Amino acid sequence: MNRRFGESRRGAINYVTIILLLILGGGIWAGVALGPAYMADWQFRREINGLMIKGKNISDYEIRQSIVKQAETLKIPFEGDAGLSIARYEDDITVSYNYTRTVKFPGVRKLEFKKTMKRKMKDVQKLIEKH
Repeated sequence: MNRRFGESRRGAINYVTIILLLILGGGIWAGVALGPAYMADWQFRREINGLMIKGKNISDYEIRQSIVKQAETLKIPFEGDAGLSIARYEDDITVSYNYTRTVKFPGVRKLEFKKTMKRKMKDVQKLIEKH
């Protein structure tokens, strides 16, 4: 019963299988550690985008208050509105934000989220009346 190098008995685990399982486990672990932070940022961007569309019908103050409230709901470490700016020009609105989130993951302790979003504002009342 001579076996060549790299061949193993049926049912035995070789080193390639162990390495692949370690890589899979590491990927799952990274997803569990980092996923919630990226998911919260994605939801945060969706909320801001919705507010920007309604920009013609609501004030900057109302937009700012809604953004800060949404940040609290998603447990985003937003220090008041220090990392938040809202600017309007004609029918465009621009919202910029940045914040840092601490995660429990080796090597990457803080994740920085920075985003500048620009959109055309729409008159929501006119859209409702059309339909």
